[in-house]
Amino acid sequence: MLDWDRLKLDIYKEVNNYPLIKKDNALIKKDPPIHQLSWNLPEFEFTHFFSTLGNFPKFFWSNKEASTEVMGLGIFQEYKTEQDIEQIEKTIAKENLDVKLFASFQFENTPTGKKKNKGCPLGNWENFEKSHYIIPTILFIKEDRNFRIVINLSAKQVANDTAKARTIFELDHLLSLNFDRLKRIDLVTTEYQPSRLEWNQMLLKSELMFKKSKLNKVVLARKKVLTFEGDDLAKNIFIKLSEQRSLNDYFFYWEKTPGQVFLGISPETLFKRSDRKLNIDSLAGTRPRGTTKESDQSLGEVLLNSKKDLKEHRIVTDWIKEAMSELVDAFHKNKTEKLLKLRHVQHIHTPIKAILKKDLSNLDIIRKLHPTPAVGGIPQKEALEFIKEHEPFHRGLYAAPIGMVDSHSSEFAVGIRSALIKGNEVTLFGGAGIVLESDAKEEWIETENKMKNFTEIFHHE
Repeated sequence: MLDWDRLKLDIYKEVNNYPLIKKDNALIKKDPPIHQLSWNLPEFEFTHFFSTLGNFPKFFWSNKEASTEVMGLGIFQEYKTEQDIEQIEKTIAKENLDVKLFASFQFENTPTGKKKNKGCPLGNWENFEKSHYIIPTILFIKEDRNFRIVINLSAKQVANDTAKARTIFELDHLLSLNFDRLKRIDLVTTEYQPSRLEWNQMLLKSELMFKKSKLNKVVLARKKVLTFEGDDLAKNIFIKLSEQRSLNDYFFYWEKTPGQVFLGISPETLFKRSDRKLNIDSLAGTRPRGTTKESDQSLGEVLLNSKKDLKEHRIVTDWIKEAMSELVDAFHKNKTEKLLKLRHVQHIHTPIKAILKKDLSNLDIIRKLHPTPAVGGIPQKEALEFIKEHEPFHRGLYAAPIGMVDSHSSEFAVGIRSALIKGNEVTLFGGAGIVLESDAKEEWIETENKMKNFTEIFHHE
């Protein structure tokens, strides 16, 4: 168990006792980039604890296996340009710093440099950065069954006793807890963007483009906007998602400003990197889960034998191989596709492994990989232009890279199966891969199934 009051006292004591930097001492080494306090913690329940943290900015990240979970409070340093992002990656690797950076990109402004949906309003994305790496002030880290806390401080924050006192005050503010009971929330209104008719029209236009242009596949997304009465909307959703996620799902939560949250449980790995070893998911082709073991197996077999879905899936796999050809020394994929079974849907899945060439940054990989045909389309240029012209909203962080970076590894999910919360409004996102053989009604149902992680929370279909 975590003795919270004792932990806070230990933190304040460590800050107060941190050795002052003596600039007049010729023997002292150059200041480290980050002054860190860290120590091990007893085992405790991560997700429940995160839900009680009462302040912001804060984030939560869990890998698929839930073997690594990280929660961060505050912003020690943030980086918003490609140059700064690549520089901090080099710095933490060179200095071997015990740092975990939370990373996010907007779909419309990823490092490909493409700009889309210029005429659409930003919706509720206005406070989220286009590219963002964050070193939190406070990190709670669970790796396997090892728990620890890391506190990042600047030289100014420990320069003298007055600065230390101010730092303790700032930390105390971040470390406030809220144990209030969850309040009831009630669904009031539901809005679809685009409407069912507009969705059908979008697919008809895509069919025309398939016939008269190079376009082979385009991923079209839609929104379901739910309005609620009641408080604690983000906390309610976070707790309920944590209870229903599977071990094939990433779990992320990013609250930039109070009540403005992007969160989700994504099944898709954009890439997982350990030094030069790289893992990528090819994930496309979808069916719902069956209500019985027999029906579930039957739906899976139909999916694996569907010419339309196999075409959609192999477009993604082949594209990834081609896109990564310049960055890797070796590339391996399974010869046969498998099923990835999630709570509400199942996908055709091809795991890919590769060995990277030397001296590549994470942005080098993102520039090549995002957006894959699983969230954009193929050819990429034509698909993104179609999305720009026909989707009536900005995707923001939806379907874009979101993840965690440290000195020797990085892991990025694709921000699907996600939602944006602002105040009393929840915007759900769902996308479907459209090819010439697609049926508008079936694709609408597929996007509904992809939103069920959230809609079942509210008992709303």
